Amino acid sequence: MIVTLSFILQAERERVAALLTDIERVAACVPGVENVEMTEPNTYEAVLRTQIGPIKSSFAGSVRVDPSEAPARLAAKAQGKDRSTQSMAKVGFTANLEDIGDGTTRVDAEADVSIRGRLGQFGTGVIQATATQMLNDFATCVNSVLAAADEDGAAPQAPERTIRVARVVALSMWARLVAFLRSLRRNPGSDDPDGT
Repeated sequence: MIVTLSFILQAERERVAALLTDIERVAACVPGVENVEMTEPNTYEAVLRTQIGPIKSSFAGSVRVDPSEAPARLAAKAQGKDRSTQSMAKVGFTANLEDIGDGTTRVDAEADVSIRGRLGQFGTGVIQATATQMLNDFATCVNSVLAAADEDGAAPQAPERTIRVARVVALSMWARLVAFLRSLRRNPGSDDPDGT
């Protein structure tokens, strides 16, 4: 499933790219990430602890960063396994950085998320809501880190998030109902098998 998000960071593009490729530093902005360790250039091992509804999980895996097109574009691939739920996750991430003037940078991020196993049974609505919330938290935290860097402040930690499954499912069902009603309005009689 593809998750996209655009956000503005309050720093020049080169400074943003430098922070985003400093994995040990920026990892604090990814909700639930722990034990980041470089295993070889641009390759890291880490643990991601998260909770989706009632299920807590801990994905241990690897992240490979591709900074070859920085500062215009950054890419990364990650994969991990949670033993308690027998779930596997793979994420491909790209970010296009555009200098929009006044010392600000627009980031157009795209994450291709695939989860198999018990957590994958929650469906795309819940997983997409989780990924979107994580990206939003990440953007907020990165802005805080950029601001704090000028003040010698401590880097903020991203908050741990619990996604309320019932709310996400209800919103997903509501969106489908609205789409169905709109299709009926566009095609009156499409629900009539006889076409009368």
